[in-house]
Amino acid sequence: MKIGITSWSVEDISIYSRDDNIEIIHYGIQDYGKPLNLSSSNLIRKIKMVALNYFENFDLKNNTDIENSVNYALYVINYFKSYGILDFYIPFFNKNEIRSNYDIEIVANIYKKIFINVDNVNVAIECTLSPNELCLLKHKICNDRFKILIDNYNIRKTGFSITEHLNLNRKIISEHFHIKSSLGKGVESTSIINDLENIRNEINEIKDYFNHGYFILETNYDVVSDFYFEKRTLENVCFL
Repeated sequence: MKIGITSWSVEDISIYSRDDNIEIIHYGIQDYGKPLNLSSSNLIRKIKMVALNYFENFDLKNNTDIENSVNYALYVINYFKSYGILDFYIPFFNKNEIRSNYDIEIVANIYKKIFINVDNVNVAIECTLSPNELCLLKHKICNDRFKILIDNYNIRKTGFSITEHLNLNRKIISEHFHIKSSLGKGVESTSIINDLENIRNEINEIKDYFNHGYFILETNYDVVSDFYFEKRTLENVCFL
């Protein structure tokens, strides 16, 4: 299992791409414009997954927004796919948080439209659905390129354990796992060192099912040396 970092800005990702101590980057796109200048082969090599973060601005109750969300997803996916990047995920929070079976139906149709229009890519979901609700969504989409991205912070909010999620949906769990402290809020989370015992237990749950993949740290780092420290700590404590 390898440890990587998340970048939400062009400035940060430019720094990370030149850093020999960083092998793996998740890149979160915050706007609708041109996703990123991928002129650097080093950057292309390090980006393992792309988040369609702008998706959170679309309202699932609005038919025009639903259509625009699919167009946005296809635009971003095709752009990065042209550079050989094949793993993506869509966060469903804020305006587009999934709250009902009706919402599950809408999300399933969005994924179906994406998969009809682009091939050979995996598109995961990041959300706070229960294991059973995710299982329902999986059956509605019925495509092995649909994946579930496990985020330990989001899992805690569901009231279920990581093991419960893995038991029911193991075959479609993405090999990319987000790790952060739930003592903070989202990308503003505090250092994982403050929550190390819980995080160690969660990582061990994942390791019981997976012997390879990526743990992506989502702490909002002020300086990259803080990432090095957290990475070394996890490697030592969790035997990664």
